[in-house]
Amino acid sequence: MLWDDIKGHQEIKKTLINHIRAGRVGHAYLFVGAHGIGKRQTALAFAADILCGLERPENLQNQRLTCQQRILRNIHPDLRIWQTDKKSFSVSDIRAWQKDVWLPPTVAEKKIVVIDEAEKLTIQAQNALLKTLEEPPSDTVFILLTDSISEILSTVISRCRLIKFGRLTHNELRVVLGDLFPEKKDLKLLLHMCNGSPGQAVTLARKVDLLQITARIADIIELLSSEDIAGLLNETTNLVKEKVDIETLLYAIETIWSMALRQDKNINDIISSNNNYLIERPIWRLKDDCQHIINARKQLNKYQNKQLVMETLLLNILEVNNG
Repeated sequence: MLWDDIKGHQEIKKTLINHIRAGRVGHAYLFVGAHGIGKRQTALAFAADILCGLERPENLQNQRLTCQQRILRNIHPDLRIWQTDKKSFSVSDIRAWQKDVWLPPTVAEKKIVVIDEAEKLTIQAQNALLKTLEEPPSDTVFILLTDSISEILSTVISRCRLIKFGRLTHNELRVVLGDLFPEKKDLKLLLHMCNGSPGQAVTLARKVDLLQITARIADIIELLSSEDIAGLLNETTNLVKEKVDIETLLYAIETIWSMALRQDKNINDIISSNNNYLIERPIWRLKDDCQHIINARKQLNKYQNKQLVMETLLLNILEVNNG
C-alpha cells in the first residue's frame, strides 16, 4: 500500500485510515505543513485507499495498470490534481475546474480533488471555492495542501478537517535518507538544514555537494578566527570562480551559526576543526552575525553580485569581532 511508503507521520496515517475504515471520510481536508514534508504523498495514499476500494469491476475492462499505479501516474479518471505553474490560482481557474466536480465518478464511487499549493488561491478564488465546500457533491472529497495556513481564509479552514504535519525527527529522516548519504558529516549537516522535511533534504542533496560546502565553511571559520582579511577576500573570489552555490552556502552558514547560538553540541559533528571560534563566541556577537547572514541572503535575492554579498557579510562579521 502507498501508506507504507510514507515515513513518519504515524498519527496522521492512523487518523486518515480510521476515517476510511469507519466510513467517516469528510468532504474536505486541509493538510498543513512545510514544503516537502509529505503532504502530497499522504494525499495520494489517502486517495488510493478511498478510490481503490470503491472501483466497480465492470468499469475496469482491459485495464492493465493497478489502481495505485494509475494514481501515482496521475491518470486515474476519478482523481483530479489542481495545480498551477503561475503565481496564483485565479477565479476563472476555479470556476473552470468546478464544472468537472459535478460530473459523476467514472470507475469508482467517489472522486478525489487535490488542490496543491492552496496558498496560491487568491481571495476571490477561495471565495469561489468556498461555495462548493459549503454545498459539496456527495461523492467528492477535497484535499487542500498548503505550506502556509495564514494564506487560507478562516471560512475555508472552517469547512475542512485540519491535518497538521509536524517535522520529522532526525531518526525518522535517517530512515528516509540513510542509504543515499553514507558520509556522516554530509548527513549531519543535511539533517539540520532541511527543517525536518525529507523533500527539502533530497532537493538540497541533489543540488549541491554538502561535503564541499562544509569544507568551505571550515575554511571561512579559520580565516575569521585569524582575522585574515586578505584571505577572506581571496576566498570569496574563489567561491565565485569555482561556481560554488552561494545561496546554499549562505543557508548552511546560517544553519551552523544558529546552532552555535543555541549552543547545540551537534555542531562538533559538522565542523570538527576550528569550531572553538563559534563555541567560544559571545552570544551577542552570534546574534549580530546571524542578522548579517539573514541580510546577506536577502541581498543575494536582490542583486547579482554574489562576490560583493559574501565580502560584505564576512567583513561585517570581522567588524563585530573587533567591535
